[in-house]
Amino acid sequence: MINRLLVYSPEDLAKIHRATLRILGEAGVSFPGGPALNVFRENGYKTDGDKVFIDGDQLDKALATVPKTVPLVARNPEKSMLLGGGPPVLLGTTGPPKLLQADGTMRSGTLVDYENTQKLSQSSKVPQTAAYKAIYPQDIKASSAHLDMLFRTITLTDLFAGGDSQEEVNTKDTLEMVGMVFGGQEFLKKNCVVRITISVLSPLRYAPEQSASLIRLAENNQLSVVSNMAMLGSTSPVDLPTSLALGNAEILAGVALTQLVSPGAPVIYGSTSCPVDMKGMAATLGSPETLRISHGSVSLARHYGIPSRTGGGLNDGFAVDAQTATEAALVLQTAIASGADFIMHAFGMMGGYIACSLEKWVLDEEIASFILDSLKPLNLTGEIDVEEVIKLGAGANYLIQPSTMKSFREFHQFKVFNKLPMDLWRKKGGLSLIQACQREVEKRLAAYEKPPIDPKLEAALAEYVAKRKESLF
Repeated sequence: MINRLLVYSPEDLAKIHRATLRILGEAGVSFPGGPALNVFRENGYKTDGDKVFIDGDQLDKALATVPKTVPLVARNPEKSMLLGGGPPVLLGTTGPPKLLQADGTMRSGTLVDYENTQKLSQSSKVPQTAAYKAIYPQDIKASSAHLDMLFRTITLTDLFAGGDSQEEVNTKDTLEMVGMVFGGQEFLKKNCVVRITISVLSPLRYAPEQSASLIRLAENNQLSVVSNMAMLGSTSPVDLPTSLALGNAEILAGVALTQLVSPGAPVIYGSTSCPVDMKGMAATLGSPETLRISHGSVSLARHYGIPSRTGGGLNDGFAVDAQTATEAALVLQTAIASGADFIMHAFGMMGGYIACSLEKWVLDEEIASFILDSLKPLNLTGEIDVEEVIKLGAGANYLIQPSTMKSFREFHQFKVFNKLPMDLWRKKGGLSLIQACQREVEKRLAAYEKPPIDPKLEAALAEYVAKRKESLF
């Protein structure tokens, strides 16, 4: 069997790179406001107004210092992970303002909903990092929502954390709070304890708060996920190679900025670009083009030696149904098979980021564990033991053999997919997939146990949040 996933040749990647250099050198990337322009100017980059122009030598020099692997330090050291060079780092969705309920109705998300997403992350058997902003609560003040969410991420999970870049002050608050967790800012200078997504405004523009947050993260040795979401036919060309080159240019400009600020600062090359459906003018994340762009972006990141990020579990459905599950599984399969290092939106994402679904969260975990287990290599160390096969010979019944009783639990164990025969499935309630997912959510939330945290630390974090809220209001 051949691998039919497209392999980009060195010539293919060189062609995209040449097109990227033309965009960086002739169109430039806009950095209006903030300190980014001064950083580029001080390092000899050509500027014109708020545009920065980057040549090949400058880009090569900047990319040479990007770390290929990054240890991600969790509050619980046993849950720390390595970014790059190993299994993908997975995490749930981020940013949706709505919650899709089990009955199919959709409502505004609440802080309690956010807490439930953190509990699902913490109780999962699928290794993952915390999904900061897994749902954006609509029942609290927007100006201080980042404080409430980060406090709950830190206290309800002991995973590698996520933070906020919506405003530069939000990034500052994130660094202050995670610094408290790890005993001070000096620890952060040597250890990566939080990731923050920096979003490009396609085409070719960084908002002032995003570039300022990018600089602050680099100064503090924390993980920047420089990511675009170009929409082909709207914010980027319909032609896929041209859009890959355009996206490459805008992402690499941000990556270069991190290295100018602090050579060796951890950074991820990311994209979840997709086409626009011209009938409804909506982004179509669950599409073949999304998979092709995702694989292309991961291939480009690998070409430059930069850890890569893409989307998983993406879909355009508004119900947890066959369309949603199919699109999510295909996107996640491609992301993992492509070799993406960091896969966001792996769990719970619905309808083009409009909503989070707790039922789809556990369904996505089922899909992810299915894919990851299917890719495990065979254990071929030493000789294959065929003694039992030879001893039992033709017509043997392996069901009654001690080796079966000893080892059958090594098979993949399913949580929500039914694997029972029909009569036993009916006897146990004949649950539909959505009902099975709902039951699993209820079971997980009921069994959730808050991870240990020093009461003095929790009180100090709560006090910080309260004082910051007072200053904001």
